[in-house]
Amino acid sequence: DAHVTKGDGVVDPADPAALANGAKPDLTFAQCTANPTACPADVFTAPGAYVQNAAGAYVPYTGPGGVQRGQSIVGSQLPNAPKNKIAINTNYTYEMENGSLIGSVSYIWRDKQYGSLFNRDYYIAPSYDQWDARVTYKAQNNHYTIIAFIKNIGNTLGYEGGSTASRRAGFLPGYVTGANTGAGALTPIPVTAQGTSVANIAPVHIQESGIAVGYLLTPPRTYGIELQYRF
Repeated sequence: DAHVTKGDGVVDPADPAALANGAKPDLTFAQCTANPTACPADVFTAPGAYVQNAAGAYVPYTGPGGVQRGQSIVGSQLPNAPKNKIAINTNYTYEMENGSLIGSVSYIWRDKQYGSLFNRDYYIAPSYDQWDARVTYKAQNNHYTIIAFIKNIGNTLGYEGGSTASRRAGFLPGYVTGANTGAGALTPIPVTAQGTSVANIAPVHIQESGIAVGYLLTPPRTYGIELQYRF
């Protein structure tokens, strides 16, 4: 399935990433699933997904001097849409006289993803993987089920989506105003502290951007036992 997104001027001045009503992403999606079965008690599944997504738009922003300038987002990944995902699951059922015992192990891997339509480094959430496992006992009369599980066995960091980013208090935008060295001089220079430049010229480039990055993490290692009883 493929669509094309086109920006249509300023939709929301407060949100430069906003798109016009009816705009759709340029999206190509492919997914495959393998379900080989060695025997009735042994099942292996390996669904995989490849998502090639991109936006096709020019989003205006307000630059120095209050003048709106266009910036291309053509080819950018859509927010919170990793390009690749892999999920593998295998389970085995052991039949007994008074019930059945089912063991299951799952593995997932998710590619890096951006938290914004603007694919900046500070919007990236890294790729991660996770292992899960469970053992299920089912009584022959199906009156009760006991499940022992553990999720995120390696207690690894996982990310629900791309990162958020904001400027920390006490930091200025990329340029501040000072005295020009000459008519039309626009060469930025580094500064030693907020609002203090190594020379009295402008515009002044802030060395430290002061960007705070935040992530929404997946749950840490979780384990427990669940009892289901049917009347």
